[in-house]
Amino acid sequence: MPRKVSIIGGGHGGLRSKALLRDPLDLRTNVGKTYHAHKLALRAHIGGDPSVPEEKLIDQAARLAVLADIAWGGLMRRCTLLKNGGLHPLFEAYIKATRDQRAVLLTLGIDRRAKDVPDLQTYLRQKAQEKQPEATDA
Repeated sequence: MPRKVSIIGGGHGGLRSKALLRDPLDLRTNVGKTYHAHKLALRAHIGGDPSVPEEKLIDQAARLAVLADIAWGGLMRRCTLLKNGGLHPLFEAYIKATRDQRAVLLTLGIDRRAKDVPDLQTYLRQKAQEKQPEATDA
C-alpha cells in the first residue's frame, strides 16, 4: 500500500508534488477530511452506490475540489490576483482545477439544472413591485 499523503510542508505531498493527484490522502488531516467530505457528498448525489468508473470520477472530482480550495486559500492569504504583471500562478491553478472539476462532474452526469425563468410580463411585474415603497401604517 502506498504512503498516505499529507500536504503540510514542502516534501512528499507538498503543493508542487503530483502525489495529491494519485496517492491516498491521509484522512486525519483537514485536507483529507475535506476530500472525504467531497467524496461522500458526490456519492450521495448520484444515489449512493457508484460503479467503479463513477468511483474514479468521484475521486478525481474530490481531489480537484481540494486543489481548487488550496489555490483559492493561497490567493486569499496573499490578497492579490496579479504577480509580476500577469495573473498569479495560484489564480491560474484555481481556474484550471475548477475547469477540470467541472469537466469531471459533467462526465459523471452532474449537469447544470435548468432554472425556472418567468415570462417577460411576470418579470416586469415582479420588478415593479420590488421598486414600490412599502406602505407604512400611520
